[in-house]
Amino acid sequence: MSGEMKWDGERYAAKVQRSQETKMKVIVREVRNEVIQNISTKGPPPSDPGNPPHTLTGHLRRSIATDVDVEDGEVVGYVGTNVKYARRLELPTELNRSYLLYSWNRIKDDIARIAKGKIE
Repeated sequence: MSGEMKWDGERYAAKVQRSQETKMKVIVREVRNEVIQNISTKGPPPSDPGNPPHTLTGHLRRSIATDVDVEDGEVVGYVGTNVKYARRLELPTELNRSYLLYSWNRIKDDIARIAKGKIE
């Protein structure tokens, strides 16, 4: 029995990239869901420093968006907002009401399992 093996690197690389894009879409969705959950506590009163902000109007919660891009062959995911006051909430040197990093830290082990998952 003789056979011929042919390496189709381009096809395999495309499959890997599609798989990574799919995983990243799942990851950014999971992070977004965690952020929204963490900023959904009704206020007033305001949250304690070091904890995610409480919701007053829901504007920040509604603005949390995601995107997945391929940049120079790397799959990159984004979770964030364009709300002007959001940065002041996130930074510990400002209002210290982190919601992005807080959420990431709560689910980073789950995210690592998704990222290391099988290529499909």
